[in-house]
Amino acid sequence: MSVRMRTRWLVAAMAVAASLVWPNLGATAFTPMDQVQDIVDEMSCIQPNEFSACYHGAAQTVTVGMTGRLEGVDLILNRESITTKDLIIEIRANSPSGALLATSDPVPAVEIPLAPASDWVPFYFATPPLVHAGDVIAIVIPVLPLQPTSDPIWRWGKADVDWYPDGVAWGPSTDWGAYVDGSDFAFTTWITPPLARLSGPDRFATAVAISENNFPLDVPVVYVATGANFPDALAGAAAAGHAGAPLLLVPGSGSALPPAVVDELGLLNPETIVVLGGTGAVNATNFALLQALAPSVVRLAGSDRYLTAIEISKATYPAPPVGTVFIATGRAFPDALAAAAVAGRDDAPLLLVNGQATTLGSAVRTELLRLSPTSVVIAGGSGAVSGAIEAELKTMFGSGNVVRQSGATRYETAAALSAANFAGGGVPVAYVATGLNFPDALAGAALAGRDGAPLLLVPGNQGSIATAPAVGAELSRLIPGQIVVFGGSGAVSNGIYGQLGTYVVP
Repeated sequence: MSVRMRTRWLVAAMAVAASLVWPNLGATAFTPMDQVQDIVDEMSCIQPNEFSACYHGAAQTVTVGMTGRLEGVDLILNRESITTKDLIIEIRANSPSGALLATSDPVPAVEIPLAPASDWVPFYFATPPLVHAGDVIAIVIPVLPLQPTSDPIWRWGKADVDWYPDGVAWGPSTDWGAYVDGSDFAFTTWITPPLARLSGPDRFATAVAISENNFPLDVPVVYVATGANFPDALAGAAAAGHAGAPLLLVPGSGSALPPAVVDELGLLNPETIVVLGGTGAVNATNFALLQALAPSVVRLAGSDRYLTAIEISKATYPAPPVGTVFIATGRAFPDALAAAAVAGRDDAPLLLVNGQATTLGSAVRTELLRLSPTSVVIAGGSGAVSGAIEAELKTMFGSGNVVRQSGATRYETAAALSAANFAGGGVPVAYVATGLNFPDALAGAALAGRDGAPLLLVPGNQGSIATAPAVGAELSRLIPGQIVVFGGSGAVSNGIYGQLGTYVVP
């Protein structure tokens, strides 16, 4: 899962108290960071209540709040003179002179702002080290990167009181952040925890949580669908995954846009908002409100769910042929949710059919002929998409080019889609949602498609994953480095959530 810092969101969150903990993950706040003396000139690198200068060897130590893979560190930095030397940071155990745990990729000197301006500078680790709750690590600038060597050249920490009015550096909710006093060094460190939830108090806030933890500021496009029903967002989730875009949910007709959605769209600042479905799905009033939030707002809609999926396909894939098309029933959501994740990864349209019918229907047939795929995947068994429709597809594209990926239950079908499309033995992340309702997994399917990750369904109201053994078997095969659950404990029980952690190999 890709999680990066979003500065504008971070600044807006600064009013959060420094004692805050992450309730979803059980992480504890960092202890206040130690003041570490500059090891060259015996001057304090970080002086309370001062914008202070730092030489090489500057370091800060912090206590790790959660076990996981250290993915990156953001520092507020500037440089005071011209340099041609790139900058790295080291992560060391216990102290600046402790065992070397990781060295960051180099950051080009030209990407570090000149004084007096300061900004977040991200450092990434090609091989993220495993750290454990309670570990003490040091973040170190190991070498003097600037000339002349006699100048106080690096400034770490709080550049201006306006950046952090309450002196709190805060990280995304799927990670842990650094909670520091306003006079101390301000930085954000993120770790990929083995197990995490993305959730909010309702379906709209959950979609926002998925977006804000995985998408940067200023994205090209955002997809918007009603959270009151599932059909429009099913095909839209596949399209959003193909575009690498977030999918946000809004209420059905008669309800205003939730403030959290408006705020998130303000941060995403998209060039285009794609509204999925007609006015019965996203009403004209909300459409007009969305028009105030992006330069371009377009609506993709047909007179029913099947024609809407076709309009999404036409807009997303205007220049066929395509490699694969996924087919799922539009009468229920589970099969299409898992299929949407794979379709988004494979840059494949997802078309909906009346699965109980004996024919595709002329509109779907016409769109399939336009797309001219080399293969067709049917998601779900014959109870979901009839044998007659399968036979029609085989007549159109050849028996060897049409496959059905299914199981006896919705959980087995999602596992079968995963098994058929994802190699096992160490996927970076697997996503999990309840198979009993659709909202949480709609936005999640778009993310899974973007990340090229499987989406598995669980019986979220049960206390044990043993009630869906196919899911456990598939997770054992995948050996994920992380599992991310969409939705709170009302969607996926704490019992199942805890058991999911046993399948993770960080």
